[in-house]
Amino acid sequence: MSTAVATRMTADEFLRIHGDESHVELVRGEVVREPMPGFKHGKVGQKIARKLGNFVEDRKSLNLAAEFTWQNAWSLEFRYVNFFGGGRYRREDG
Repeated sequence: MSTAVATRMTADEFLRIHGDESHVELVRGEVVREPMPGFKHGKVGQKIARKLGNFVEDRKSLNLAAEFTWQNAWSLEFRYVNFFGGGRYRREDG
């Protein structure tokens, strides 16, 4: 009887094999594939965008952002957004 031994992958091996491939992660040395978002994901995103668009319409916004990148490998972004004007937001039920 033979026993299969799972070998763990290093970050360098992962980057060499998978590169910039999306929906693939290295978790504790094992490759994990995430499923592609489906129809429901798109529908929810569209609903959120519509409601946010209705909220932002007739308003002004102030956006401040700063991004820091270290050795083209790590990136950190700080963002502040403030909406003003246009009155109070009225909630839509449904």
